[in-house]
Amino acid sequence: MGVRDLLAEHDDECFISLTDLLDVVAEAEGVPTKEVARAFSVCRLLHKVEIQLRKYDNNEISAGGLALAFHNLQEAILNTHINASADVLSEAREAEPGFLRQEVAVTLQECGIKVPPCLLKGRRTPLWKHVYAVREWVSLQAAASILTGKEPGAADSEDHQDFYHWREALQDAASSQLISVKDGRSALLNSTELSQADIRTWCDRNGFVWPIPMHAPISDASSATCISSPSTLEEVTRERDALRAELADVTKERDEAKAEEARRYDCYLTEWEGRKIVADERDKERARSAELAAEVTRLKAEVTRLQATPSPVTIDHSMIRGDTFKKLASAIEAFPNQYPDRAKNIKLDADLRPWLGCVFSCNEREKLVFSNIIVDHFTPEGWDIGS
Repeated sequence: MGVRDLLAEHDDECFISLTDLLDVVAEAEGVPTKEVARAFSVCRLLHKVEIQLRKYDNNEISAGGLALAFHNLQEAILNTHINASADVLSEAREAEPGFLRQEVAVTLQECGIKVPPCLLKGRRTPLWKHVYAVREWVSLQAAASILTGKEPGAADSEDHQDFYHWREALQDAASSQLISVKDGRSALLNSTELSQADIRTWCDRNGFVWPIPMHAPISDASSATCISSPSTLEEVTRERDALRAELADVTKERDEAKAEEARRYDCYLTEWEGRKIVADERDKERARSAELAAEVTRLKAEVTRLQATPSPVTIDHSMIRGDTFKKLASAIEAFPNQYPDRAKNIKLDADLRPWLGCVFSCNEREKLVFSNIIVDHFTPEGWDIGS
């Protein structure tokens, strides 16, 4: 085992990607990955544990990647591709977001989410992705499988509806000469070789992530920069102090950037929740208005039927069904006796509606509806009723 293999194995024992974490938690809980992603969003997992980035070329792990992790989580929640910003696409080409295993295990337990036993076991970036990273040409069939999230040639790599959508999109891009085709072959064949560099560029322009890491060739030993060893203890001390000061500055900048990202995320959540509350209240008001309009229509139809009876109104209460309509009929019958002078101006808010509330115990909605019906019924007969 070489030095790089040793370091890679060590890093895999410490790190788990967000995608792998969603899969293992879904398997442990026995629920779809989409539900696990929603649970992570509800408990705000991305803000409770520090997010790490692991580079594809050397497996180096460093803090950062909140925007990329949030983008990947939203895609998992919606179960579809989402256009990403240029910064997110650039970060996705070089690294994958995730967590330190021990830290995220503690956070999952605090959130009440089952901690998978395999969380403390290493899971490296699949070998086939590293193999495809060094290839200049990729077959149409393999490219569609990769964009679907499947390993090319796997048993279910083509048993997915998204596979056919991606294949058609790639065929269209190749036919439009946006993606180069090897040896000028037809873009309709699954075996047609497409330029991986053009596929990556095409994905970037359309806001998608090509999940194959960028290949970083090892530089020649002659071009490597050699670090000279300090000759004295004093030089070592100065270099150590300078590095500590630089580390403190970088740590401060990182913390400030993380705080700003958290603030923007909180603002986004607050705005989204506010819009949802307004939309819910608007729907409730529309429902109440529709219910009131239906009741007004029903009562007006009944009054129209009763208007055929000559004034003063005499109503056979035995034919009335419902307490509300009985109350309305009684008010209509009593109105001519309450206001015998048709020339007198009767105010809605000052006279009529208080009378309905006092004599017939009408609530506010009944006073509004009954007064409108009485106006429609008695105004044509000469009563002066106004606002």
